[in-house]
Amino acid sequence: MFNCVQYGISAYFALQSYQVTGGVIGDFQLESLFAYLSYAIVYFCVIPVYV
Repeated sequence: MFNCVQYGISAYFALQSYQVTGGVIGDFQLESLFAYLSYAIVYFCVIPVYV
């Protein structure tokens, strides 16, 4: 249960950073590479915080 919540929180914060950096949900464009990178970085950096 804890791991499920942890992944959900990580995905939530990553999605928020994706949208703040200019990413649009459902739209795949190479111009928004920074938004994709910010999603990945935040997702993998938030996971160890809750362990």
